Amino acid sequence: MNICIATDKFQPSGGMERYVFDLLHGFLERKISTEVLTMKASEQYRKICPVQVLGEFPIAQLKYTFFNQRVQKNIPHSHKIIATSLIDNADILICGGNHLGFLSAMEKKASLKDKLTVKRGISAYKTAKKIVSHSNLMKKELQNFYQIDAEKIITIYPAVDEKKFHPLPENERLNLRQKFGFKESENILVFPSGDHKRKGLSLIIQAIRNLENQLQFPIKIALCGSHKYEDDLIVNLGLVKNMCELYNAADFTILASKYEPFGLVGVESILCGRKIIFADNCGCLEVIKNTDNLFFKHHNLLDLQEKLLLADKMKAENQTAIKNSKEGIFYNPSLDEHIDKLLEII
Repeated sequence: MNICIATDKFQPSGGMERYVFDLLHGFLERKISTEVLTMKASEQYRKICPVQVLGEFPIAQLKYTFFNQRVQKNIPHSHKIIATSLIDNADILICGGNHLGFLSAMEKKASLKDKLTVKRGISAYKTAKKIVSHSNLMKKELQNFYQIDAEKIITIYPAVDEKKFHPLPENERLNLRQKFGFKESENILVFPSGDHKRKGLSLIIQAIRNLENQLQFPIKIALCGSHKYEDDLIVNLGLVKNMCELYNAADFTILASKYEPFGLVGVESILCGRKIIFADNCGCLEVIKNTDNLFFKHHNLLDLQEKLLLADKMKAENQTAIKNSKEGIFYNPSLDEHIDKLLEII
């Protein structure tokens, strides 16, 4: 079998880009010939397998339409198509989020670009042979917003490379805190974000400000992502190549997302042995045990403040680590298991 992966960006970036990278390695380890079609790719990733960079249309409103047209002309013969981009005729279309769901959650009026993206999505979902949703939340949204038949949608939770994400020894963890500039007297919250508004950064900052006189340990937000945010609560780390090191070095991982179709960072953090403070609308919470009662009602400032106070207490009692990280997840996140499930349906 030959496989072609069509994806917007083939480079180090957010959760979906890491997912595509892991998929590729999973196929290559099984000696499955794999090629990538993409708008843009890093030099580092181009060395891994054959990559066709099809370019990004300069007018943002038309870039997905342009990319779909280029993909249709350049799909290698006899290849099965797995797409994370909104292209037509995919054998498997991976749904890690959808635009109508995003607009609804963000209470956003659709712009011309939004309308064209929705139109592209309607076509992609309609022509795909199978759709793999990364959460049941996504499956329901595809049914409700796009009227896709439930039988066409299969929920397969995304893989996480357990060789990359795992707890580190305490001495190594303490060294990493020094490397990142974290103080033991601080409660460090990892905040992975490429879109601070959607990820709820303003709500988190407001909650911390409201609690400053009640906390035993001052909170610092370790922001990893390409967009800086200037605030004295923020430690801007930029893009972090080794997220395992960052999760281990920190005390907790936090998201207050307005819209979070899955949230791979939640599973990654748990596998690294670090607890998560997440809004209850994050898709990944379908498969993560709420053992420590740290999940809060989304958009609820007071509930978030209660969870931050609980995290402060855990920090004081040295209870920020998860003793058996794999027991905190309801599914098998291994890459082998995920590849097996995709190959069964392609």
